[in-house]
Amino acid sequence: MDFSNIPCQKHKGQDCCLFCKACNYLVCATCVSTKHNGHKMGEIKEFYEMKMNNVRKQQIEVKINGRRLKEDDFTLEKIYKSTSENYDTAKKDILAQKTALTIAVAKYADKLLSDLNQDRQSIKKTYDEGKKNIQKFKLNLNKQSTELDNISSTTEAATFFKEIENLTSDKADFTSIKLPDYIVTQFTSGEIMQSNFGSLQKKKKISKCEIILEISKEFQTELSDINCVAVDTNNSLCYDHVNNNIKIRKFGNIPERCFI
Repeated sequence: MDFSNIPCQKHKGQDCCLFCKACNYLVCATCVSTKHNGHKMGEIKEFYEMKMNNVRKQQIEVKINGRRLKEDDFTLEKIYKSTSENYDTAKKDILAQKTALTIAVAKYADKLLSDLNQDRQSIKKTYDEGKKNIQKFKLNLNKQSTELDNISSTTEAATFFKEIENLTSDKADFTSIKLPDYIVTQFTSGEIMQSNFGSLQKKKKISKCEIILEISKEFQTELSDINCVAVDTNNSLCYDHVNNNIKIRKFGNIPERCFI
């Protein structure tokens, strides 16, 4: 690079010949004699290399930040996709559980109603039999009452003894009337608890290690293919090719290629 024709920014018609290390910019002969007399000077090439090193460092930082942004964008998309899939699965599971519990509750309610109806039919049967027996005993009692009234009201001895002989000998056995137990059936509702249905739980997923490869430079190589890419314990990448291992080691921000 030619450093001989760099116009001075302060003095028109003058070319820069040195750079002032104290002020950190290029100067011409007039600058040196007027404002920079006594300052430590250096060659323009040295100043260029210093600035170029800063540019290279910034370029590396820009590339690193670009890669980080790309990785973050990739991770963000991956997380969103994964959470979307989990949302769909959780929603499907909740609706399936809702349907299953609705069916199970309806089935159990039908069983309770069936048991209640059977209990009701049993009580009604006992009630009907009891009413039938009571009516039968009422008729017998009315008959006996009429006969006894007639006997007690007669004034003739012959008639009295005759009626006594014809008096119904059967007596009502009230112990044969079967009364139902005085037990009522009531429904006691159970507590509806969240544990009976389920709940939402948040779990942190451990993502699998994924590598994003970018082509920054191309080199000629005798390798026909790469069989495996792995991450070493020091975060370096190892490429496996048959019996040869090629390892990329990182020193600061600058990767270095070496053969093992």
